[in-house]
Amino acid sequence: MQKIIFFILLFLVNYITYSQVNLDGISQSDLKKYNVSDQAIKEYIDNKQASNKSLSLNSITDTSNNDYVYNEWDDSLKNIKKDKDTNPKYEELVYGHSIFKNNSILIYQKAKEVIAPENYKLGVGDEIVVTTWGYTDYSEKFTISEDGYISPRQVGRIYLKGMTFAKAKHLLRSKFGASIDLSNSDFDVNLVYSRVITVNIVGEVDKPGSYVIPAVNTPFNALIAANGLTKSGSIRNIYIRREGRTIDSLDAYKFLTDERYYNDVFLQNNDYIYVNVAEKVVKIEGAIKRPHNYELKGNEKLKDLLKFCGGFNGNSYTKNILIKRYVNNELKYIDINYDSLLQNKIDFKLYDKDVVFVPQIPDFVKNKVILKGAVKISGEYELRIGDRVSDIIERAEGISYSAYTEKAYILRLNENLSKTYIDFNINNALQNKDSKDNLELKELDEIRILSKKDFTDYFQVYVVGEVRKPDTITYGYELSLKDALLITGGLKKESGNGRIEISRIISSNNDFEKSTPIRAFVETLPIKDDLTIDKDISQIYLQPYDIIYIRKNPDFENPMIVTLGGEIKFPGKYSILRKDEKLSDIIDRAGGLTEFAFPEGAKMQREGVGSIGLNMKRALSHKSSKYNVFLYNNDLIHIPRTLDLVLISGSTHILGDKNISVPFAKHRRAKYYIIQFAGGFDKESDRARTQVIYPNGIIKQTTRLGILNIYPKVKKGSQIVIPEKSKKEEKKGQSKVDWNKAIENITIKMTAVLTIWLLLKNVAN
Repeated sequence: MQKIIFFILLFLVNYITYSQVNLDGISQSDLKKYNVSDQAIKEYIDNKQASNKSLSLNSITDTSNNDYVYNEWDDSLKNIKKDKDTNPKYEELVYGHSIFKNNSILIYQKAKEVIAPENYKLGVGDEIVVTTWGYTDYSEKFTISEDGYISPRQVGRIYLKGMTFAKAKHLLRSKFGASIDLSNSDFDVNLVYSRVITVNIVGEVDKPGSYVIPAVNTPFNALIAANGLTKSGSIRNIYIRREGRTIDSLDAYKFLTDERYYNDVFLQNNDYIYVNVAEKVVKIEGAIKRPHNYELKGNEKLKDLLKFCGGFNGNSYTKNILIKRYVNNELKYIDINYDSLLQNKIDFKLYDKDVVFVPQIPDFVKNKVILKGAVKISGEYELRIGDRVSDIIERAEGISYSAYTEKAYILRLNENLSKTYIDFNINNALQNKDSKDNLELKELDEIRILSKKDFTDYFQVYVVGEVRKPDTITYGYELSLKDALLITGGLKKESGNGRIEISRIISSNNDFEKSTPIRAFVETLPIKDDLTIDKDISQIYLQPYDIIYIRKNPDFENPMIVTLGGEIKFPGKYSILRKDEKLSDIIDRAGGLTEFAFPEGAKMQREGVGSIGLNMKRALSHKSSKYNVFLYNNDLIHIPRTLDLVLISGSTHILGDKNISVPFAKHRRAKYYIIQFAGGFDKESDRARTQVIYPNGIIKQTTRLGILNIYPKVKKGSQIVIPEKSKKEEKKGQSKVDWNKAIENITIKMTAVLTIWLLLKNVAN
């Protein structure tokens, strides 16, 4: 019977709204008080663990022993004041809603080992431990009985029901002090088990329903169980109702903005938490600390809103705050001078759906002057009353050494936004502050100090060719050819037996209609093999825009190397002796091929080109063969050892994605090897694209003759590749063949061939 009652209760609980009842932290002894059998509890736990429902008894254990298993939770409620980051998955429409969504406040889900606040009110079922240590060691656990008492043997019954935890500790200390020497001992009281209560959470919450939670939870904690508020829920008007009357209300903004605020309301069994609809929500944006939507109570106004949002920024423009308001079915704008409100000690009333916009002070600054040019510290400076040119230059640490002091300018902005240049003499302005050149400045004046560098031309000389550091160098008087060569690192070895040429713009054309400058070679100097020059180049002076060419010796070449490897009698690196040296020449110089060489597999690699197909036999036997190629620097030539195998790969009946090597057979084509050793073609094989890769890298494709495939011949060391059909070809192959048309085409072609053969025979006769 008890088991039936238990499952009826569970059935009813499952219909207490979407959230369901959370039983984590309720002990088995508590359930036994409701006459639930051990077997029923066990079956329920097993069933819920298997189905992983939200109604959980995973934490239930027997309070008769101290073997508890609980989830790990952070019991600190102060985290909300430290971390107010909003869960990115939750869109917070009203400021404060997120504290019930992002784990800023955590619910106490376990009833054991909780830290009771000082204002927690003790009740029936709470368990406390009284401990002393020092001169007297004592520890004992007590459970508050149905009549509200605990019964220590030393001091007799003590009534604790309804008493705050702080008062209870004080009372217990005085009671135990009568029988225990506490002057030389430490005394402490701890709440080790909080009674469980049922709380009904209704109204604008995400998951309204009845929840079984430890009594140590506050209403704020309890709202977490209901997954927080709905988007229209009030965070300022949360009511607690007990036995049909409202006993208290909660205001989350006080909790968030006032560190002194602490609500001492604790819930009792069958309490109701009711969340109203938010009646007045106002949005504030712009230059304020925390732009958002805020809920206001009926008597709260603009100053209250600014307090909730954190106040103005440093750059907020408070003389013209814009209010957007819906009035009589239309949107209207209202301008508010907040400075005037403060001065007159009045406030401004706000309504639901008002939007408050606080503008930002423009970055434009008027009380400044700008100093540019040849001064030590250029930039923008504050314009003070009576400032003159000398005052600003002194603040800039004076003019630079390159300043042009005879004339400078003030660029002044006129009222019509046009600009006027005003010139003055810097020397006079700085030496005599009463001088007329020491002009008084106005807002947004721009002082421009010219530099002597502005009137100086800088020319270049160009050195190119066989020097160590070709460069464009700055021209200066007395710059000689020797100087230019030294600056660019001197001549390189490649310039030996070369020459130096100097190109110069010498004049304009005498023809008035053709006044373009003419560039000509004005000096040509031969360079000896030892890099010396007969003429004294220190006396050859350069002109602006001269170009000095250091020409390379046309016969000079850097050493060129060819590398031979494999079955060569003397493999290694060889220098190319002549520009016309060929492949056969270098093989002869290396002693020729060994008796094990496989010339058909010879390969050649060239920088910038890649692999080069070779016919080594023909290159060695016929010097004029096209395969007897000229050699280039860094060529790599490799002659492999004799190969007597053939590699088969691709789409066949027995290969799949594997390869197979088979013995070489003379005078055989690719099809022989595929049928003989690889089980023949399969339905995926693309026979017409079968190819043979010869050892020297040359690829031979299958030739198509009508409906016949002529497969390539196979040499030693070759690789036969059978590709798969492409999807397009497969689809094409699946189409129905018109055999009548195919036979007709074959007949026409055979007739044409036979006719040509008969004609040729008659001509021959």
